Amino acid sequence: MVDANGAPDHYPQPGGMDWLHTLASAVTAAIPVAGGPAAELLAAIIVPPVTKRRDEWLAALGQRVAELAAKLEEFRPENLTENEAFVSSVLAATQIAMKTTQKEKREALLGAVLNSASRSAPDEDDRQIFLQLIDELTGWHLRILRVLSAPREYCGQNGVRYEPALSSTRHELLMRCFPELKERGDFLSQIMIDLKARGLSGTADLMTMMSTTGAFEKATTRRGDEFLRFITEPTVA
Repeated sequence: MVDANGAPDHYPQPGGMDWLHTLASAVTAAIPVAGGPAAELLAAIIVPPVTKRRDEWLAALGQRVAELAAKLEEFRPENLTENEAFVSSVLAATQIAMKTTQKEKREALLGAVLNSASRSAPDEDDRQIFLQLIDELTGWHLRILRVLSAPREYCGQNGVRYEPALSSTRHELLMRCFPELKERGDFLSQIMIDLKARGLSGTADLMTMMSTTGAFEKATTRRGDEFLRFITEPTVA
């Protein structure tokens, strides 16, 4: 069911004036010279897209929880309400989801929240760190990390053909996977540096020549693999 504005009505929604008042107060505090009307105008501009992002996120999460609830006991509503890890992750992930429109980040947030409900979920410290990583990284970081974790599998699943004749480099592999990055070498290098700095990848090197199969070797760390498992939605046959 949806309300008159097209937003899901199966969960509580704050009134528009509450949002307006909160945002207006924040803007006023940040802009000492501007008066109330300027703050209210900015809030009126920001509130609709923020509310839309929130509604889309919660609708997607609600649908996935409903699908899993039919198959897994831990996702039944009566169990989730008592699951502190799940509730905490929903609150944290919702704040992050409202700040981004990147599909990969939102999918990662869904995976993180759903995996928080699992009996084998990481402890609270790891969950907080992993959610912070989703917030800090871009969709490109997440895409490339998935390639580095299992290059051959990624190519097979995404129809990428890369069969070097004599030698290979990770740069060549990534260019084959993401040709849109061919003119963004500095951008790609920064992503590799970021992933290594956060302990998710064991290397930031892209240009070292390897054997024909060298680029297909796994480059993620144990920590990187743990992060990817946490942000990948659980699947049930």
